[in-house]
Amino acid sequence: MYKNAETTISFFVKTIPKLYNEYYLEYVKEYAKTKEINKTQLRALTFVYNYGDVSMTLLCNMLNIEKGSLTTTIDNLEKDGYVTRIKDINDRRKYIIKLTDKGGNIAKDFMYNLKENLKSKIDGISEERKSNLILAMENIIKEVEKI
Repeated sequence: MYKNAETTISFFVKTIPKLYNEYYLEYVKEYAKTKEINKTQLRALTFVYNYGDVSMTLLCNMLNIEKGSLTTTIDNLEKDGYVTRIKDINDRRKYIIKLTDKGGNIAKDFMYNLKENLKSKIDGISEERKSNLILAMENIIKEVEKI
């Protein structure tokens, strides 16, 4: 059992960051250059788009940045009309970050283009390899959900 856990951890540590860094973060950098936002701002918009309205604390955790850095990021996004900051009705010390239509449009466009970019890369893979890859990913997801 220990060997299986070690193999699984090794797989996640080696594979997920590599995919994340080489594919997602590189695409974020490319896309952000085409808009008047930076990478962190784009990542913030994307997280709020995908998860819905979020607290500053949760967004800090999702982006893995310090609260002071996020405050500056959100200040700039709010100033440029991409997000609004709303007081949490359950805790007046907290704020909820909500996308405006402008912010939602950027995030939606980014996600669409990210998907199309990934699709073009996947289209270059043989059908057999695609099937094997999808099956492997489905199995990984099933097993991780059991944990």
